[in-house]
Amino acid sequence: MKLKQVIKENADLKSKLKEYFDIDGDVSETANGISVDGDVFLKDGVDFDELPFAFDKISGTLDLSNSNLTNLNNFPREVGDVFFQRNLKLTSLATQYPVTSLTGEFHVKNTGITDLAGFQVNNVRKLDLS
Repeated sequence: MKLKQVIKENADLKSKLKEYFDIDGDVSETANGISVDGDVFLKDGVDFDELPFAFDKISGTLDLSNSNLTNLNNFPREVGDVFFQRNLKLTSLATQYPVTSLTGEFHVKNTGITDLAGFQVNNVRKLDLS
């Protein structure tokens, strides 16, 4: 693959991601999906049942508050902090692939989630299911 094609494909990916998310960091593709060295915030007014892109790693915050997610398909395998606030359609934290690393805080407020059944994760610093 030529360098110009690689640059164009990466720019196309970034522009597609920006339709749904505000991203503060560097974006790259891995064999398992999209990797973000930084933070990913769902834009206001964006509505989908599941993440439209397969994420592999997000080193910072993943904020999916105020969304209508019904499942965690395409959820990253590695992530820093996670916020699922005010998402009443999400009733399960079962993920498509095990989350191998969640190194920060995990906030699940005002949702239909009552427990962590199906959510496989290590190293959670703070868990808030209020």
